[in-house]
Amino acid sequence: METSTDRGRWWPRSVVGCAVAAVFWPSCVASVPSPPPIHVVRAVARHGWVVQNQAFGKLLEFPSSRRMLRTWPTFVIKGTGKVHRLDSSLVTRKFTSRAAFARTLARHGLGRDVRAVLYDPESWAATPKAEQRAVAANMKRFVTLAHRHHLIAIVTPALDLVPVLDPRGRGPYPARYLALGIPRAAARSGADVVVVQAQSQQSDPIRYAGFVAAAAWQVRSVSTRTRTFAGLSTGPTGIRTDAAMLGAAATAAAALVDGFWLNAPGGSSAQCPACTGGSATLLRAVTDVLSVLWR
Repeated sequence: METSTDRGRWWPRSVVGCAVAAVFWPSCVASVPSPPPIHVVRAVARHGWVVQNQAFGKLLEFPSSRRMLRTWPTFVIKGTGKVHRLDSSLVTRKFTSRAAFARTLARHGLGRDVRAVLYDPESWAATPKAEQRAVAANMKRFVTLAHRHHLIAIVTPALDLVPVLDPRGRGPYPARYLALGIPRAAARSGADVVVVQAQSQQSDPIRYAGFVAAAAWQVRSVSTRTRTFAGLSTGPTGIRTDAAMLGAAATAAAALVDGFWLNAPGGSSAQCPACTGGSATLLRAVTDVLSVLWR
């Protein structure tokens, strides 16, 4: 079983200058986190991915995507069907409720193949209101429980938690998300990976990169061992997406993060009524771009 030290070996530190973020988010102050531990510098992998099992299967049909996904660790979110696998993939279970995760472990466990768990708290019915209002405490409890069971812990607090935590606030969600310090709280949970759900900003690569840079700086100001991923989606919150949009966003943020959550929603659902869906093959644009940028 892997120890917390073993987990650290998989993810090297990506350098993110606060100056980049400060262009877009003036509240980012110019300080540099301390150097990472030597075992992080010697990491085997440089980058990584989070992707749903169905989308992962689609990407494996393309030789260029398959090469990219084989090169670096991929957290494959397990669904109801057969799990697609590569030697570099890690079977992952997603939870929208910390309490549900605890109940699952107590009742019947996750299965011997599961290596990682992902906590996706959002302002929706799938995450209990109490967990939304105390998201920092619940992220920490989720991570503590995951590590106790020798699992890699991923947390993905969503932007729509902003009005839950700051009901009287005004202004754009990304700026308020940063002002509330949600990425910093995610890092303080002790998570191995923090995903910045920036996909609602992906139609503007400059805005997308600015938000991701500022959020990543918050994470790394807390821990140089916590990896920062950014969200990209084939159909987020009603935005019509094409390969050029995804490629531009990936290009803008590639140097700022340690990986991406490549999300391909099937369309409108009870959890995401505004999602438009989109072919998982659109994600090939991301892997094609990063095959050049991440050589």
